[in-house]
Amino acid sequence: MVPMPGRRVWLRVRTALRWCQQVWGRHRSESAVGPALALAAGERLLLRASTECGADIVASTHAMYRRDREMWTRLGWERIVRIDWDSRRSTMSVTALTPDASDLPSWPRLSVFCIHHANRLPALARERLASTTLAQGQVAIDAHRGAHIIARRAIGGEEVVWLVAVENGLDTSDLSIRTAIDTALEGFRSAHGF
Repeated sequence: MVPMPGRRVWLRVRTALRWCQQVWGRHRSESAVGPALALAAGERLLLRASTECGADIVASTHAMYRRDREMWTRLGWERIVRIDWDSRRSTMSVTALTPDASDLPSWPRLSVFCIHHANRLPALARERLASTTLAQGQVAIDAHRGAHIIARRAIGGEEVVWLVAVENGLDTSDLSIRTAIDTALEGFRSAHGF
């Protein structure tokens, strides 16, 4: 008579099956992204999500990618100002310096992604942002309003990206406001040793 396997054996089998499903699912999601997404050397795919409009969002160790139709847009973690998650609407808002910004300096632009269901993307994005942050702080621009300055460095890179998010009501097209922002930025850089 062969003894029946105990509870421990079934738990091990169930754990092994879950592990296989996770590994198979990870490989499946990497192949579903397809060869059209070219990651840099040393860059790894971490997570994939889909939006309600059918666009794919991929998070890697170095950047967030978004695919509309068959074209991928790369947004390095160091260029993102902030990420907000609205759990009621399953909406992730990304404020970032977009790669196609032609004005110098680049001013942040807002992108909103409606994700099908809650997943780990917002938490992962916040963790990746924290890993690129060198310094951040609030500076006064005029008597009533200010700006938030963030210094970030790309993972594995040397260049420091300076992000300036001004409070509502500040007209960045006004030359005196831009001069005040530049002065505040220089003061912040020298205070933090940059």
